[in-house]
Amino acid sequence: MKFKKLQNFRDIAYGDMKKGILYRSGNLHRLPTKDQRLLYDEYGVRVVIDLRTAQEVQTKPDVAMPGVRYYHIPLITMEEMGAASEKEAKRRIIKEHKLPDILEYYERLTLPTRKEAYTRIFDILSDVEGSVLFHCTAGKDRTGILAALILTLCGVDKETIYQDYLRTNDDPVVPFAYKVFALFLDQQFRLEFKEYFKAKPEYLDKAYGSILQKYGDLQTFLREICGIDEEKRDLFLAKYMGK
Repeated sequence: MKFKKLQNFRDIAYGDMKKGILYRSGNLHRLPTKDQRLLYDEYGVRVVIDLRTAQEVQTKPDVAMPGVRYYHIPLITMEEMGAASEKEAKRRIIKEHKLPDILEYYERLTLPTRKEAYTRIFDILSDVEGSVLFHCTAGKDRTGILAALILTLCGVDKETIYQDYLRTNDDPVVPFAYKVFALFLDQQFRLEFKEYFKAKPEYLDKAYGSILQKYGDLQTFLREICGIDEEKRDLFLAKYMGK
C-alpha cells in the first residue's frame, strides 16, 4: 500500500463482498499526517475498532484522526495474555527463556467470556456509516480471528479465509520495542522469537477446532457468542455484501 507507518493494512473484501468498506491492519499509534489523510480521504475510513488491551492502548494510543469515531473493545486482557503488562511479559520471557503458548492464546479468543466483546463489535459493524478499520497490535492474532468470523458470516470459503490470514506474512509486524528487546536474546531464541510473530495455519486451526469442540459449528458460535440473530445478520449482509 501507500502508507509510511501503517503496516499489515488490507481490504478484506472477497467474493461478493463490497470493496472499500472493511479493512484490517496493525496498530495506529505512529500514524503520520500523510497516512491519516490516506485513510480518511482515499479509503474512506470513518470508524476504527481497537482490539488491544487497556494497557496497550494506554501505552501506545491510536492517533486521533478528525472525523473518525473510535471504539476500544479488548478481545482479551493483558493478564490472560500471561502478564500484567508488556514490560512484565518481556521480563518473564528473558527469565524463563520461553515464549507464551500461542495456541492457548488462540483458544482463549473463542471462549464464552468473549461474548460481550464480540457482540458489541458486531453491533457496531452492523449499524455504522462509512468504512471501518479494525486492528490490534500486529494485526495478526486478534485481528485475524475477527476477520475470519466476518468472512465466515459473509459466506467466504475457508481456503480464502486462510489465504487472507496468511497474507500477514507479506508485511509482518514486529513492534519496534520487541525488535530492540530481541537483541538481548541469544541467536537461537531470536529466531524462535521472530517466528512467533508470523501467521501460521496451525494457529487458525486451533481457533477453528476450539469453536467446533465447544459450539458444534461456526454458525452457532456466530449466533450465541457474537450475538448475530437473523435481524443483525440481515443488517450486516446488507452493508457488506453486493459488488
